[in-house]
Amino acid sequence: MSDSTPDSSFKNTTTRFLNVDLDIEGEDLNELVTTLESRAIVLHHTNTTASFELLAQPPDPDTAIRNLFAVIDALPPETRALWEKCTLRRFSIGISAGHQPNSRTWVLALDTLKLVTQLRAEIDVTIYAPAPAFDALP
Repeated sequence: MSDSTPDSSFKNTTTRFLNVDLDIEGEDLNELVTTLESRAIVLHHTNTTASFELLAQPPDPDTAIRNLFAVIDALPPETRALWEKCTLRRFSIGISAGHQPNSRTWVLALDTLKLVTQLRAEIDVTIYAPAPAFDALP
């Protein structure tokens, strides 16, 4: 098999949206994390870094970012001040690459991008390599 031919265990993989993580960094995030954990899943937390995702799986990145915005926008003023002190606020879009379809597009609406800038946040996109289909594993 040549290097350009995909292994048969990967042929039926589908490119799909996974989720959007909200990553933050700051001096002391404990109180902010405590407030957010009732409205989001804490994926990772140290004193200075934290990662969250929504409690319910969103259908696309645009919806995920809007829903995460709503979580941040609902913070009480004293906790919102902690958010404002963060040195990093990032929406990290996760995509699982596959061999089907040939291409796939997800659009972030202009209004969603405006919400991101209101939060003084940035966006990154992480694309994960295709994983073999479970039925193809030995």
